[in-house]
Amino acid sequence: MYASEPKDPFLIEPADGDSLWRYQTFCKFQSLVKEGALFFCQLDKLADPREGKLPSATADSIKDFLKVSDKDERIMAYNGMMRFIIGVNCWQLSDYENAFMWCSYANPGVAIKTTFAALKDSLRLSPPHVTGGIVQYIDHDKDEVVRVRSEGQGNQWSSFEMAVLKYPSFEGEKEFRVITNLLDTVIDGNTGSTLEPKRTGDGIFVPVNLYRLLNEVVISPDADYELESKIRKLMEPINEKLPLN
Repeated sequence: MYASEPKDPFLIEPADGDSLWRYQTFCKFQSLVKEGALFFCQLDKLADPREGKLPSATADSIKDFLKVSDKDERIMAYNGMMRFIIGVNCWQLSDYENAFMWCSYANPGVAIKTTFAALKDSLRLSPPHVTGGIVQYIDHDKDEVVRVRSEGQGNQWSSFEMAVLKYPSFEGEKEFRVITNLLDTVIDGNTGSTLEPKRTGDGIFVPVNLYRLLNEVVISPDADYELESKIRKLMEPINEKLPLN
């Protein structure tokens, strides 16, 4: 289930009452409702090739601690491995819907509005290492992220830390990410039994309680009558309990 506390002190979470939005096409929303699961995309399948990579200055700092001759190759291998095994589910941290996000991710489509507390509570069936963090926007070629580390850890970076670093050109997204290790086993939060996760070539589906997650469903202002009808029909089994705007 979602970690009650971030497993890494570098990860910053919203307050429980903070509003989160997820903008998506109808196809992705349909998948959420029919699967009853959030999709966590593998980092190396996202559009920005910097996703999941160590900032250059940080990589150089780590190299100073390595006592091997193939330092560059090891950094490249580490970056590649982390981009392969980490999956993220992305939200916008905002009190209001956002025209830029509609155009970028749901033109036309659907937005889910929820709270951080509801999102955590909805992940009753999840890998044991689901956590999250507010994205920090840095220039990977220039910036060194300053962190406090306990003695003995040195400059070792966790994969979850790298999953919440993005280039400054994305800063307007005000992103919060739920993060998981794609190799984790999915556990039934009620029974403790092991479940076989549903995987695709791009990531993994993590089961959620839709009634707890979907505080509000907002249809794109650019949606036509046909799309609106599809969304409302899809929501029929649960829309009596949810506001649909």
